[in-house]
Amino acid sequence: IKSVVSKNNPLMFLLHDNKEETLFALESKTDKNLILTALICSRYPFCYDLLVIFGKQFRLQDEVNKALLSKLIGSKYGFNRSCENSTYCAIPQFSEAELIMRSKVATYAMLEPQKIQHEITWEIWKECFFINEPLYNREETENLSFEPFFRFVVR
Repeated sequence: IKSVVSKNNPLMFLLHDNKEETLFALESKTDKNLILTALICSRYPFCYDLLVIFGKQFRLQDEVNKALLSKLIGSKYGFNRSCENSTYCAIPQFSEAELIMRSKVATYAMLEPQKIQHEITWEIWKECFFINEPLYNREETENLSFEPFFRFVVR
C-alpha cells in the first residue's frame, strides 16, 4: 500500500490539495472503493488498462471470461507470467471494490455502477483517467460517460 500512496503516484497531489474533502469522502464505502481504485489505477497503468478492458467488454456482453481477458491484455503487454500474475492481483481488487464479481470460475460480470457521493471522488476518478489518457482533451468532459473507465461510476 505504501507504493500506492507514495509521492510516485501522480494522483497524490490532488488528494493532498483536497485533504479534508478526501477524508470526508473516504467515510462513504462507495467513495472509498472508488478513491482506492483510482489510486491503484493511477499508480499502476496495467490496472487501469485492465479495468478499461473490462469496461469495453461489458458494453458488448454481460460476462467476460479469463481467456478473452488474457488475450486482450496480452495484446498490449505481451502475455507472460508477469502479466498473468498482475491480472490475478488486480481482479480481486476490482471485485473487493464492488466493480465486478466472479459469476463462475474464470468468468466475471459487472456489478451495478457505483454511485459517487462526493464531488472530490468524481474529481479523483476524472484525474485518474487523465493521468492514464494524457492526450485526452480535458476541456471536453461531457464525453467522459462514453469512455470505458467511466462505465463503473454514476454521478
